[in-house]
Amino acid sequence: MVALLLHLNVIGAFAQQPFSPNLKRGTNVSVKLTSVAASNKKNPVTAIVAADVIDQTTKQTLIKMGTPVVLSVDKVKAKGMGKGGSISVNAISTTAVDGKTVMLMGSTSKAGDNTGTALTLGLVMGLLVLPGVGFFFFCLKGEKVELPRDTIIPNVMIADDYAIAI
Repeated sequence: MVALLLHLNVIGAFAQQPFSPNLKRGTNVSVKLTSVAASNKKNPVTAIVAADVIDQTTKQTLIKMGTPVVLSVDKVKAKGMGKGGSISVNAISTTAVDGKTVMLMGSTSKAGDNTGTALTLGLVMGLLVLPGVGFFFFCLKGEKVELPRDTIIPNVMIADDYAIAI
């Protein structure tokens, strides 16, 4: 009985202590691509944390520079009739120094220009001038897009509060 009361007192003491995160929601994280992200390639896109994330109170590192970042990548290839490609890279998560998964929010995207002149030329050439040649203008693809290696994904932030053991 005494052991049970002692155990309940210990649990009660922990329950009364407030959750004090040292990694707060909205903290900026610098994320850098370590591979090329291209709308017309199926290669995996990788990224790392580009600078240490530091606890502003204790000045201790919470997320180390070079830690891999999990990404979500959406690619659309350039298509015929002048439709351009696009790519969107979203930062999903990384790992803190204590091994906890830290959820992130932030993304970058780029869209290729549509080549509307190809469609216009195809219609004009196909209907008025050379019916056989006009078809080839419909086959022209829009612009391919690429995010080069070392691109920094702007405005990546911590998505929630975390208590990181240092």
